[in-house]
Amino acid sequence: MAGESKFQQGGPDPKERIMQEILATKTLYDAEFERIRKTFGPMLQYVDGGQPRTILFVDPLKVASAEAYGINPLEFLQYELKQNNMAAAPAMLAKIFNSVSLGSARPVFYAAGTNPMVIPVVGLLRENAADIVIPKTHLTDPRINIPGMTQQQLTSYVNYHEFFHCLHDKYAGAAVQPNVHQKREIFADVGAMMEMIRQGENPNIIDMAIEWRSTGRDADHATLPGLAGLKNYIRRHGVDKIRNMNDRELLDTTYKITDMYASSNVVYSMQEAWAGRPGSPGSADRLESPLKSLPKGWNPTSVLEDKAFELGHKITPKTLMQANNALQAEYAAARDKDPASQKNMWMMILMEDTYVKRVSRTDYDKVNAARGASLTAEDKEDINFVKASKSPLRLAPVYQPKAPGS
Repeated sequence: MAGESKFQQGGPDPKERIMQEILATKTLYDAEFERIRKTFGPMLQYVDGGQPRTILFVDPLKVASAEAYGINPLEFLQYELKQNNMAAAPAMLAKIFNSVSLGSARPVFYAAGTNPMVIPVVGLLRENAADIVIPKTHLTDPRINIPGMTQQQLTSYVNYHEFFHCLHDKYAGAAVQPNVHQKREIFADVGAMMEMIRQGENPNIIDMAIEWRSTGRDADHATLPGLAGLKNYIRRHGVDKIRNMNDRELLDTTYKITDMYASSNVVYSMQEAWAGRPGSPGSADRLESPLKSLPKGWNPTSVLEDKAFELGHKITPKTLMQANNALQAEYAAARDKDPASQKNMWMMILMEDTYVKRVSRTDYDKVNAARGASLTAEDKEDINFVKASKSPLRLAPVYQPKAPGS
């Protein structure tokens, strides 16, 4: 029958179809994912004895879309893992969700960025699998505010640090020595710095990282000895030694520096006993009020609906999702051009919050009738699904996240 949806014809459950569409949609993070895969993909052949390894990137905007549709984010994450032959226990799913959702406007004044981390999960094929939560590095996070670093340098440092956690096989598994956690962090910090330098960055980025790390009091992230060791390595061998390294040499050198400069077990135990969580003194006043930053008369609901109609010639849950993704990319690009201004950061935050709420609250018949647009059977199926769901879902954090760089 004409106009019937695939579900009405015996096709997939609308929830599964919607989750597939969310995963397939493009966001501003795709380019960064591809850049990291291209950079580090060749290194994976040197870990696990060449055994297969899955690295899954978790996209904050896609998790937000699941929430907007009224899909339990934990169910969405489990579905995404399954699509990549991976699985995780409920507690691990909650940890992923808490990490990836810190950057959305819930609550808005804690909305400065996701909590970047690598989370080991179980491969259904028993391969070594890891899942990377990518931070919203276009937003200002007082916890990851490194003076002197450009936006691109900060993005590379944070994301490379997390990827190196996928490569630290020597320190994976059971913690057989007290300072194994510190070694993992030194390995990730030193590896990220070396890769950035290999790609042409000035070695002065090491000093920027040292200054930032010196403000923390977390024993696990006491990476200063390793960063100082890297500076010493460059003094002795020259920066070109790093820039001419192949992947295997870079990994081996990162291990050597880590093992040489990590704290002794006794010193580490003392650090752990006296240290607390890393602090961010004075961070609260680094964020302006959005009222001071936003363009006069800016209405995120109108902007979102106009963009949805521009892209799809109608307003539906799907076109609202496409509109939010497009607007996030626009604001992020503008943020890169003017990083000193917080205007585009607040527009990103408030637009995402508006999108998550408006998908379930929009009167689709009314807004489309006003624009002379018609809806298909599949559009109506999506709308009915959203209306039937308790959307948007909100899950309370179930753990206290560590400082960035976990």
